[in-house]
Amino acid sequence: MLVALLAVALTLGTPAMSGVNHGSGSVTAGALIAITVKGRDVAGDARGTFALIGAASDAGTSYVVGNTTSAQRVLGQRLYKGTSRGFGELDGKKGDLSFSWSGSHVPVNASTSVTTGTWRITGSSGRYKAWKGDGTFVWVGGIGTHEARFEGLVTR
Repeated sequence: MLVALLAVALTLGTPAMSGVNHGSGSVTAGALIAITVKGRDVAGDARGTFALIGAASDAGTSYVVGNTTSAQRVLGQRLYKGTSRGFGELDGKKGDLSFSWSGSHVPVNASTSVTTGTWRITGSSGRYKAWKGDGTFVWVGGIGTHEARFEGLVTR
């Protein structure tokens, strides 16, 4: 179900590769990236794995934390919509990326919610050192699981 909701929430495409020195992680001009994050939620923290394509290819572990504020009940139920924000860390084989994010959190039903919004790189190391960038994302969470897609433009 998470995969179906993710596909519906975002039109996926293959990132453009202009301005990229393939394999080195070097970005000479703006280049698109796509990051897929999947995993399990433990005590409010989303831990799992990621895969990066576009300006570089990489994979590793992910850690994402966030909270929802300004929550409002939806149709008098115990479902809340509101504004979510947080940060994430991607620890890859070729380097690390840190990012912040914010967006709108909307429940789909009692066990699934969707968050859409924007993200930006706040730190980087290894082959990604000095990367700057931002973009949009969609996050689908179920009971104890999550799947997300972050897309955007990076420069060096």
